[in-house]
Formats: sequence, structure tokens, C-alpha cells
Amino acid sequence: MNSNGSSIHAAISENDRDKLVVGVGLVIRDYQGMVMATSAQCICASYSPLLAEAVAVLRGITLAIETGLTPCVIETEALDVVKLIQTGKASLADMGWSLVRF
Repeated sequence: MNSNGSSIHAAISENDRDKLVVGVGLVIRDYQGMVMATSAQCICASYSPLLAEAVAVLRGITLAIETGLTPCVIETEALDVVKLIQTGKASLADMGWSLVRF
């Protein structure tokens, strides 16, 4: 079965008002590596790095569903987020609530 792959990344930086800005970038490619969909978004929020990655994964899943590009393999470097998804167990940490709500 051919599936699409979604590369997901999040970055956090401070803006000039001492608030955190989270950048979320997504690329969905087909099984041949062709770009099928992309998304980039800046969010003004005080997210931890793990929550930023969890939000990015959630956005990637949402984009794949909205564009009909499923099944989709999610690629992320956030091992703690991957473990949370694999176990299906929510923690009391802020990132657990983001993924469980999906």
C-alpha cells in the first residue's frame, strides 16, 4: 500500500515584546517524494518545546485529513511526542492534553 509522509517541525523564538512565537512547518509528500501539501504558521504562545512539537503533529494530522492525503506516516524528531502517541496514554503534561483532544 502506498502512503503519504508528513514531515513536521516546530521552532520557538522570542519576539521583540518578550513573548514566545512558535513556528510550525509541515510538508506532506506522496510515496514518490512529490510535495502534495504544505503549511506554515506562526503562533504567539508560551509553549514548551514538547508542546510545540505536539501541536505541530496535531496540525500535520489535521492537514492530512482535510486534504484527503491519508494514510499518512508522520515524521518528527520529538521522541517524547512519538512515545505519547504510541502508548495512547495522556499525561498530565500540557502536551498530553493537546494530542488526546484530537
